[in-house]
Amino acid sequence: MGTEQGERDALLASGASLSRADSFTSRPRKVGLIELSDDLSKWYMLGLLWYLTTIQCMLWFTFGTDPDPVKTYYDIKSSVIDLLLNWGPIVFCPIVPAASWLLARPGGIRVCLIASSVMCVATCVIRLVPCWLSEETRKSWHGLAFLHTGQIIAAAVGPLVMAAPSRLSAVWFPPNRRAVATAVAYLGGSLGAAISFLVAPQIINGNPDRVYQYLLFTLALAVVSLVFVLVHCPDRPRDHLYNEEDENGYKPRTLRDNLSLLCRPVVLLAVLIGKKGEGGSTGGALAGVLTGLLFFTFPGGAEAGILSAWGGVFSQIAGPPHFSTKFTGVLGFINGIAAITGMFLGGIIADVLFLGRRKIMVMACFAVFVASFAWVTLQFPSPFADHAIAPSTKPSIIAALCIAGFFQGMVEPLFYELSAEASYPLSASFTAGVITFVYNAVTLVAFFACAANQDVATQWMNSITTVSVALCALLMFFIREDPKRLRCQLSSANVPTAIN
Repeated sequence: MGTEQGERDALLASGASLSRADSFTSRPRKVGLIELSDDLSKWYMLGLLWYLTTIQCMLWFTFGTDPDPVKTYYDIKSSVIDLLLNWGPIVFCPIVPAASWLLARPGGIRVCLIASSVMCVATCVIRLVPCWLSEETRKSWHGLAFLHTGQIIAAAVGPLVMAAPSRLSAVWFPPNRRAVATAVAYLGGSLGAAISFLVAPQIINGNPDRVYQYLLFTLALAVVSLVFVLVHCPDRPRDHLYNEEDENGYKPRTLRDNLSLLCRPVVLLAVLIGKKGEGGSTGGALAGVLTGLLFFTFPGGAEAGILSAWGGVFSQIAGPPHFSTKFTGVLGFINGIAAITGMFLGGIIADVLFLGRRKIMVMACFAVFVASFAWVTLQFPSPFADHAIAPSTKPSIIAALCIAGFFQGMVEPLFYELSAEASYPLSASFTAGVITFVYNAVTLVAFFACAANQDVATQWMNSITTVSVALCALLMFFIREDPKRLRCQLSSANVPTAIN
């Protein structure tokens, strides 16, 4: 116990010294239209990634927050709306390996952010084309083709921005600030959903002709992201003191290196026979990498994925006849803002109080989250009861969603840091890619289940989400936290070399 406390104190001191060094050595650099010091650039880059994540989520969710006017405007069915939403996880899964590879390459962060902003603008322009054509064309398969094309491009942006938070925090921030940096970048997804729930019903207001105005609104937001990227977008600090993969001569792994580590037969053999591996044992090290990768990324991705699917059908769960469309939008917004608050405060708490022991914090937050989401579930009809078991009033559902959203927000970004720590020396972008792959695979399965049977969305989804999150928490309980990256940063002698 004393040794662990000493390691955390040493890491905090190390992070503080790095921050002081940065304030003296940071020099202005120009990668774009303006020059910024490294100290300002890191916050600019974090804000830029946060904004792009927000925009991407809004574009993906465009047609799901107020679907009835959209169906009238384009003369389409609910199944088409479902497919427009499903393009997110469908496209995400095959692209995420390439995104993880690109992020680990020199200049990868810059390329990903530039490509994301350009693709967001392209998405908005393509989706507007049917609005500029005749009504007959807009409601034909030609107009529908433009909508699908735009949604596919928006879906392709997802892997670029969702796999980037861990990599950006590792490159730009010291160890004692990485959890909060990852949380800030990651909270853009919740903010995008929250804004969509609130703004879309207000702008459209039940009028199909105002769908065009909402699409113009999203275009304006996307253009702002492109301007920010052109103004300033470096890949890494000039004095990159924080990158754990670059310091002490350790080179970042490529996607091939990462896959090679995972595919070695000795890994599977070590896991199957339960080989612990003595100090420095290649088999034990590889088994530890695989264990850390699987047992932190799977519950993290599954939990985020089922909640993403739940958010996608929340308007059907809470909408008429339970609550009005506008109030349902307000509920979605409140839940998203609570998640954002939880992410930000959770990152700070994790860095200050739980450095090297983040699993304790995750389990505590999981317990409250599961209990509060069960409260949400009991306020709606379910397959086991035709009516709400718990009293369902506006104040009670707001309180339940606030608590659930807050603790959901505290949990989700920590999985990225836990996975990066436990699966070191795999690159942070690779582990983030695995989490987001699981996330979107689970989302896709849930969306298809909802599309196949409407009762899954309206009656089963709350119960399925509660049970799934509880199972993820149970799985986490039996996993031992092993902060390999933290230990390697405390002693340069422990930084691993490439495993041949």
